[in-house]
Amino acid sequence: MFEIFQFGPLLLRSHILFLLIGIVLGADVFFRLANREGLRIILFLKNGWTFLISFLLGGRLLGMLLLYYAYTQDPMKVLIVWDGVFSITGGLVGIGLMLFIYTYRQRAQFLRWMDIYVPSATIIVAFDWIGRFMGAVSYGKPTDAFWGITMESIGVRYTVPIHPVQIYYAIWFLGLSFLLFHMRRRKQLNVLPARLYKILGAKASSVQIHTSRSGMVTLVGIVLSCIGVIFLDFYRGDFAITVFAKFIDFAFLALLFVSLGTISVMEKKISNKHSMLNSIMVGMATMVYLIIRPYISIISFEWRFSQFLSVLAVLVTIVYVVVHRWKYQNH
Repeated sequence: MFEIFQFGPLLLRSHILFLLIGIVLGADVFFRLANREGLRIILFLKNGWTFLISFLLGGRLLGMLLLYYAYTQDPMKVLIVWDGVFSITGGLVGIGLMLFIYTYRQRAQFLRWMDIYVPSATIIVAFDWIGRFMGAVSYGKPTDAFWGITMESIGVRYTVPIHPVQIYYAIWFLGLSFLLFHMRRRKQLNVLPARLYKILGAKASSVQIHTSRSGMVTLVGIVLSCIGVIFLDFYRGDFAITVFAKFIDFAFLALLFVSLGTISVMEKKISNKHSMLNSIMVGMATMVYLIIRPYISIISFEWRFSQFLSVLAVLVTIVYVVVHRWKYQNH
């Protein structure tokens, strides 16, 4: 592995080098798409420092969250900002949250921004994983497959062939980038063979994805990104904080987000009193579930913490996009 590149007197880790390449390419694509869509790029030019700080802060916070156990054991480690704990995904989420804040008064525009931001972000993530492969970071589990590789690095605890999981991730996100750009070019995306559309005729529109609607690219991009993380993380062999979850936990979370989405959709049709009552009921149901959960005898399974966060991200994205489409049906 080429863990370090030397440019004259300058030494640069390969992970950082490829990450920077990805950021430059992703930013270039983002601003080109924003200009083509007629969105106000001046928003980023005026608030560049704010977005940069949100990127750094979001990456740092998510990086610490993924290793929360180490920081709860020694809280003073939070102040050691040069320890290399940083998540590019957290940085990208930080920019998205800041974009959400700046478009608060023009809520209908938020998903238009996200529809060009998500494809650009997947490019950055893909190059981040290429850099991780070159730097022997976030390596895979041992395998007998013929494509297994041996990483001779002090940071890899296996001396036998392992899954090149970083390459799996890079291929997944590069493929997802091409899919999202393809969706942006087409107003409708077929999900059935072309011959069936000829047979169905006018009824075919019910089984097509209307990609011209705000939020569809965002929805597909985030959901497929999270699905990739959920499945590919099973092949990772590096150290990570794990959680023990039950299927009923995810069922409860799904019901919780659906109920919150329903309240959001109906907020203009119900009184403040009923809205407050519904919120109190949701809160009480959550507390009751947390109390009785230890007594529910259902088999638990072990997941990496990143997989658990991916499930939450899927639920949040689906509920938000559906609610947004319901409120702004003409956009």
